Amino acid sequence: MPITLRPLTQADLPALLNFERTNRSYFEQWVPPRPGWFFSEKIRYASHMATLLSEQKNGTFLMYVLVDSTDQILGRANLSVSDSAADLGYRIAQPHAGKGMATTAIQHICTLAKTRHSLSKITAQAASSNPASQRVLINNGFHQSHAPPQSTPLNGQTIWLESYQKRL
Repeated sequence: MPITLRPLTQADLPALLNFERTNRSYFEQWVPPRPGWFFSEKIRYASHMATLLSEQKNGTFLMYVLVDSTDQILGRANLSVSDSAADLGYRIAQPHAGKGMATTAIQHICTLAKTRHSLSKITAQAASSNPASQRVLINNGFHQSHAPPQSTPLNGQTIWLESYQKRL
């Protein structure tokens, strides 16, 4: 199945919300949950996304969607930019996890970060309890940094986030 990583647009917002709703419980196994209003308050969601799309225009927060040939959102990746570096975040829909799509999306976003956005370094975090996410980063040339793991609460427990980085 041909897949494409392309910038998020205003027209994608309803499909993106559906993607997030459909995969909510799956994502919340690995990352802290989005606030409840994200899913239930249309005006607040629209305002939040308008802010992010504005940040995308000025180059500080870059959002991409991974889509198939029918333009269905299979995943997303984003870069939070500061100077010539960025923090990476990504999500792949549960039915498409384990099929190499995260690896492909991160490969593409790293190329775009260097060629389109002139970035020189990307950092990312992966839970120590999520070896699949760690493999995606390592398979894309990320190296675990020497920073100590950070703790964060998730579902009433503490998880540890390992830091990774890649020079472009």
